[in-house]
Amino acid sequence: MTIFHGARSAVCFVALLTGNAAFAEVTAQQVWDSWKSQMDAYGQNAVTVGSETMSGNTLTVTDLGIDFNDGTTEAKGTIPNITLTENGDGTVSVTMSDSYPITISEPGDADQNRVVVLLKTAGMKLDVMGDPDNMTYDFAAARYTISIDEAVEKGVAIPVEAAVNLNDLAGTYQMQVGDLRQINYDMTAGSLDMLLDAKDGADTVTMSGQSTDLAMQGRLAMPLVMNSDKPEEMFANGMMFNGSYTIARSAYLFDVQNSGDSMNGTVSVGKSEVMGSLDKTMMAYDVGINDIAVSANSQNLPFPVNVALADTVFGFSMPLAKTDEPAPFSTRIGLTDLTVNDEIWGLIDPGSQLPHDPATIQIDVTGTGKLFADMMDPAQAESMATGKTPPGELNTLNLNTLKLAIAGALITGDGAFTFDNTDLTTFEGFPRPEGTLNLQADGINGLMDKLVAMGLVPEQQIMGARMMMGMFATVVGDDKLTSTVVVNPAGQVMVNGQRIK
Repeated sequence: MTIFHGARSAVCFVALLTGNAAFAEVTAQQVWDSWKSQMDAYGQNAVTVGSETMSGNTLTVTDLGIDFNDGTTEAKGTIPNITLTENGDGTVSVTMSDSYPITISEPGDADQNRVVVLLKTAGMKLDVMGDPDNMTYDFAAARYTISIDEAVEKGVAIPVEAAVNLNDLAGTYQMQVGDLRQINYDMTAGSLDMLLDAKDGADTVTMSGQSTDLAMQGRLAMPLVMNSDKPEEMFANGMMFNGSYTIARSAYLFDVQNSGDSMNGTVSVGKSEVMGSLDKTMMAYDVGINDIAVSANSQNLPFPVNVALADTVFGFSMPLAKTDEPAPFSTRIGLTDLTVNDEIWGLIDPGSQLPHDPATIQIDVTGTGKLFADMMDPAQAESMATGKTPPGELNTLNLNTLKLAIAGALITGDGAFTFDNTDLTTFEGFPRPEGTLNLQADGINGLMDKLVAMGLVPEQQIMGARMMMGMFATVVGDDKLTSTVVVNPAGQVMVNGQRIK
């Protein structure tokens, strides 16, 4: 529910701060009325206005007060001045106070515990064009800063300096109002700077760094009337989100001093990409990060820690609504070429008996299935969670990629299965599968020999593993094994041609 509320807050916040030829005419009053309509989503009395004055072609709004309270967190602030100026060509230019604070606390506890966040802009330019039901915002800024101006805990001020700067901002933000409020945005930033310097007695935390070439794109649709007490209704009424962001490169350093101990180091990351979508019918998320490198030193370790990862991915997609026909789902996870420095290897392999090759884990699974209820419906979701309603059925499952590589050993595989949900007896309550799984292993025996020689694994356990491999694998070369598992239409399970069920 916090996520749903945060989505609405972000939309209103961007609209207040951001929007080249005019396609139609829009007036200052129409732009301001659109903002007020968006702010109504926060609830009655959450937003107040000191005054609205129209003089000539300029509408001036003073003392825009913000007071959001969701029962656990309260945020209060005031924007002293906003001006909306009609340019005579059907467009409106907007300026506002270049800085204003927002106080965040638990409700009624701001005197004893609070954080005051200062929002600042430099070189902000915002132009609005279009018509009242379809406005486009062109925005640019030399810098947009979010910083901590004050932190108080139990009535005592905490020494802390923290700031995030977005530099060289530019983009567009479009809002179209029909049956839904639809928002499209496209934003870039030359860089993002971050600084954190906090102290608590002798303990300190310092972190700083920069990300470059940021880009964000997305689409958001929201109902015109939203009930914050029932966020699930928003998706039933058409709310959706689809967006992505990319970062070209990031580099950060940190230093932590804690009760006499210390740790410092650096983190660098290559290209990062995140994509996500959510509506009442489906959910998807995908992240990919390249060239991760972490280097750290600690007083508790006699050597530095260096970890590198060429590529990491994580993603999934799944249906959320009842499906009459099989719907696709997927999941993937990957850690490619993970390496650590030899000092870390020395903790488990002091004699250097194991190959210190990069480690890789890659798994990619897709399939289809049916859902018997709508996950976004609280009553139906609860019925599924309690077992009153079966969640659904599995129709197909494909192992597209399996790769496990570590210490000189390699396991790969692929496979595909279909499932007969009318037959729940052959496999005792599980739908009968039909298909083939192919597995290959290279260097497994050599790895097991070295683990026994190092004393990491008892020989008796290795003997059991070898017996299993002898039963279910075929030798095809020097320390190379294969295994083919087939489930035929009769429900018989065959391993390398030998029936085991």
